[in-house]
Amino acid sequence: LPNIPTLVLSGAQDLRTPTSNARQIAAQIPNARLLVVPFTGHSVLGSDFSGCAQSAVAAFFESVTIRPCKSEANRFGPTPVTPTKLAFVKPIPGLSGKPGRTLTAVLDTVVDLSRQVVGATLQADQELPSGSSFGGLHGGYARLTKSAVRLNDFTFVNGVQLTGSLPVKSGQIQPASIRITGSAASHGTIRIGSTKSASGTLENHRFNVNLANAHISSTGLGDWPTHPVQFPLGPLAHIR
Repeated sequence: LPNIPTLVLSGAQDLRTPTSNARQIAAQIPNARLLVVPFTGHSVLGSDFSGCAQSAVAAFFESVTIRPCKSEANRFGPTPVTPTKLAFVKPIPGLSGKPGRTLTAVLDTVVDLSRQVVGATLQADQELPSGSSFGGLHGGYARLTKSAVRLNDFTFVNGVQLTGSLPVKSGQIQPASIRITGSAASHGTIRIGSTKSASGTLENHRFNVNLANAHISSTGLGDWPTHPVQFPLGPLAHIR
């Protein structure tokens, strides 16, 4: 290929046009510069939140030195394999047995909903409109309003259904009680939100547990991220 100034951008996690392809292209252009952007997939300029790719393009057109990207922490680590049934979920410390596993599954469900909302917001590149809906992995749905997330049998772990309304303020879930049903779950109500505890009643057993040392579920196929559950979860995207 002709010897013209060339900058090749490649997302290190791009599965559609991987870095190996970018290296082959760069090798065919004399003096081409290849910039690999860590923790970024396809459409590098549109999905790189570090600003490295944008800075490289600016430097390229200004004919100044292009700096390599720093290997910073991944803001969007890979998600774990979902538990196929409640028996594979670990109970929250302080609440044993089926009620404890149900509470963990509820936290997993809210975390997954937050992931869906964030992902949709990034894809749309704007705040989501009121009325946006998200399907549960195993049934039900969640609908966003300007001030709340409404759950209707929303199910992430099979057999654990969440119904209720979670108020949202400044992108964060506010304390609220939701109803838990489903064929596998301990039925009852759970109050979660912007505090570090969860309380409620499951199978007529009242509880109030500290979530400071709680971890979201292990699937039996490798643990979920080892950081503790942090409340408020977030952010759920602002709704316009």
